[in-house]
Amino acid sequence: MERLPRRFVTDRRYIWDRAFATRQWRSHALEVSLIEPQPHESIVDAFISGQKSLLDPPQYNCPALKSFLDSASTAALLQIPARPANAAKIALIDDRRDHTGWQAGGEHRGARDWDGYDRYPPEGVDQYFSAVTAAELHARLKVNRQDAGAERRVIYIANMTPLCALAMAATVPALRIAVLREFLQRYVVYSVSFGVSFPFFGFALEFHIPYYALRESIEPSRDTRGLRNCGKLPANLSNPLRPEYIYEAQISVMVTGIDEWFWTAYCCVDTYFGSEQGVEVYHDSTLDAATGGERLISQPAWNPREYFLYMLSRRFRQATKEWRVIVGVVENRLQTHEATIFHVTTRQAPLSDDIKFNRTREYTSTIELLRLLCNAVIKFIESWERFEAGELLYFHVEEQAILQKKWDGYLADIVKDSNELRSLRTTLRQKIETFDNMKSGLVNVSAMVESRVATDQGKNIGRLTRVTVVSFLSESHEGFD
Repeated sequence: MERLPRRFVTDRRYIWDRAFATRQWRSHALEVSLIEPQPHESIVDAFISGQKSLLDPPQYNCPALKSFLDSASTAALLQIPARPANAAKIALIDDRRDHTGWQAGGEHRGARDWDGYDRYPPEGVDQYFSAVTAAELHARLKVNRQDAGAERRVIYIANMTPLCALAMAATVPALRIAVLREFLQRYVVYSVSFGVSFPFFGFALEFHIPYYALRESIEPSRDTRGLRNCGKLPANLSNPLRPEYIYEAQISVMVTGIDEWFWTAYCCVDTYFGSEQGVEVYHDSTLDAATGGERLISQPAWNPREYFLYMLSRRFRQATKEWRVIVGVVENRLQTHEATIFHVTTRQAPLSDDIKFNRTREYTSTIELLRLLCNAVIKFIESWERFEAGELLYFHVEEQAILQKKWDGYLADIVKDSNELRSLRTTLRQKIETFDNMKSGLVNVSAMVESRVATDQGKNIGRLTRVTVVSFLSESHEGFD
């Protein structure tokens, strides 16, 4: 009998609470009770220290995030219209409410009929879809969500600035401080993670995908926030006038809420090097930015787990394609070095190095690049495998055949891309081994050459000594005569 995939095996540790399917309308008020700093506290201090556990370290809590937030001005959040430095539209907000969840007479409907939602998804009411600046984001997030009908909220942010992060921190619901803090910290420090957690009153679904991207340009695109680095790829000998640069990039997504009716999705992406369309382009084309424009905003996903899986499948593929490009280019670029193994004349590798050890230096830098890429892919794959072996079971909905069929399609896409990443990992490991051996060969030959030179020098010194002695004795003999 064929063994079932791990995600279809029942495990009582990973069962989604069915209570989330029911509208917990009395608890929704908790989502509109925002953070309130004490008189002696700043917003940043209240955010960093809020909802701390007694077991948390007394120091060094989210230092990178605190430094990032401290570089923004609280006064700038209140400037509408914003000054030119903060006037860019960097976020997209999509707020709406599922009015089909209410029956006649104001009675609350408990759970949705997902079969009907799959065939005819409601567009929702009380819609607010706008591209905003950091100050405008702050103003919108301060509005009472219940009054505004913003039960389903999606926030897409491109190249999150300190001011934008401060806008989120200053308006976070009090019961979501810890969840949002950890999310922003992982984004800032370029961390990989997949996870499901159940904080106080609700759930949190989260993934962080760091990756490297390759772009060709005369000048590099610098990250003005100072969060991400870029480096120059070794020159392409066939086109040395078109430099290529490797960029750090991060995709961070979190879906968190009280229940499957009242929730928020955050999608933070790095696009400073030209990875996707701008915020205003997504807005003008009415496309869902969090999924990379894969669906219209008029066809929203109302189930938070489904929306999370959909974003994960699309963003996982985006990162895999970037990895495919960079590994392919690096592999092709290194074929020039590997071709020396099949030397045309001698049929053996020319192992000699020059007096400045330029080839040894070149091989060393190549190995460093390969290890940088390989380690990043390994962390990505291992983090995903841990999630796949356990918490992915939270997305098993056997009792909802319509949902399960659709979700299995998303998971199949992710499995396909993860298999490709494993293949790329193997390629990088093989290249590392090859160039390690080539470098070792150069070092060994250089050592042998140095040893031989030293031996020859010793012999020459010996000959010179004998000549000197013979000459001295000859002169001495003539003196005695």
